[in-house]
Amino acid sequence: MRPLQRYRNNRDVWLELAPDFVHAVTTDDETIDINAKQRYFTLIGIQYDFQECDKELVRYLFQQEISSLINDDSTGTTDALLLGAYLLARYQDPIDIPLLHEAKHIDMDTGSGFDIEFMYWALKSQTHDYVRAHFPDLYEDIKDQKETDLFYENLDSWWLERCSQHPANPTEESDYAMYERHLYFGDLNQARKHVENWARNEVNAKSTLVTLKYAYKSLGEYQDVIEILKIHLSEAKAGWDKVSVLSEMLETYVELKSPPEAFACFAQIDAELSRFHNWKDVGLGRILVCAAFEYIALCENNDLAMPACKLALSWFRELTSHTYVLLIAGEKATRRCQILIHAEKFRQLAEVERKRIGI
Repeated sequence: MRPLQRYRNNRDVWLELAPDFVHAVTTDDETIDINAKQRYFTLIGIQYDFQECDKELVRYLFQQEISSLINDDSTGTTDALLLGAYLLARYQDPIDIPLLHEAKHIDMDTGSGFDIEFMYWALKSQTHDYVRAHFPDLYEDIKDQKETDLFYENLDSWWLERCSQHPANPTEESDYAMYERHLYFGDLNQARKHVENWARNEVNAKSTLVTLKYAYKSLGEYQDVIEILKIHLSEAKAGWDKVSVLSEMLETYVELKSPPEAFACFAQIDAELSRFHNWKDVGLGRILVCAAFEYIALCENNDLAMPACKLALSWFRELTSHTYVLLIAGEKATRRCQILIHAEKFRQLAEVERKRIGI
């Protein structure tokens, strides 16, 4: 990542921080902004070395983050947007009120995660008067917002909370915040270190395990996910709960390229499915059977793949509806097992479904 000083010394290179959706594509063919990480990295640098001279740079970074989110395929409030808003609000320049209002209204998801207090921090209860005098168009949008006296009284405590979330020194950051940051920047070793440090200090073992499970998934540490799922399985109730855990376990084993030990899940699943019937009509059943087919397609051991396929086909016949992804997985599994009549049937069903959903 390029250092902050480069942008402080040369405004001509600020274009490196503008959104760029042209030169990169994700594996899912979803466009991404390849300059997003550099913007966030630069904002973090300013967080730890806040200077008055950076106001124009912060404003520019915040504007670019808004533009990026407006043009992004995904929605929601980014850490960069929240950090940019915090840094911009520190300058308490009322000229930025419209920009902070724009950030709040990028879309519904962003609006729900972006505090309206940012636009009131500079002038507090004088905000509406200032906006009416200087930004009449914006005033038409906000004039009906009736902020209470309590709202203004709570602004100071709100601001103190924002400051605690964005400390001036990296050593004061929480382990979980650092986990998320290192994960975003691709430093998986540091991300794992921080999330495990966080877990050691948590008191709720159950919720901590759930968070760790998703963290390990994000880190690609699927064997660690399996170990946590084994604990969940030992605590799950018979029937629906156990099938849910076993289904997730099977999906995780697929990420591990279908090792032989995953075959044990099939007998456990078959036994649990006999305990209840509504799995046939809901997403759990479809997800489970799809994971089973994906396991079979990758399984290198014929002595395991064939009986697993027999069970998966028996579950498939019980389903009351199918998805395109499930049908494709079924074709791959049956072709792998040389059950060509079933494979052709899956292919035909998948083609019908593909046309129905228009892909």
